[in-house]
Amino acid sequence: MKLLGIDYGDKRTGLAIGDSQDKIAVDFSTITTVLSDVLVDEISATIASEGIDQVVVGLPLSLDGSETAQTLIVKKFAEKLAEAIHVPVVFEDERLSSKEFEKLSRKERQAKGLDALSAMTILQSYIDKMK
Repeated sequence: MKLLGIDYGDKRTGLAIGDSQDKIAVDFSTITTVLSDVLVDEISATIASEGIDQVVVGLPLSLDGSETAQTLIVKKFAEKLAEAIHVPVVFEDERLSSKEFEKLSRKERQAKGLDALSAMTILQSYIDKMK
């Protein structure tokens, strides 16, 4: 099964692609988040061109696991995406997904595509939990 991981952000949204058989996720791209409709269209095009079977959206929770204002924004985005595509959309806890990359300098983060790397971490976490 081919998977698309999404790290939704107000400014940039990171994408990663993985495969449940190979059990590996790789960073794919970063999309500038301008309008949610445009973002949904771009992600829909990626789903079609890459033959994606399932979408995994990172769910931002507070450290104690409770929902935040950003959690509700991401859920609303995922709902809009789910209405536009024909593959299942699931959530994966994204707490601390960006933390491991914060030690990189700002220039390194931009060069490496922090948002796509975060999406990769989210997707790899999901894949690792699959049986």
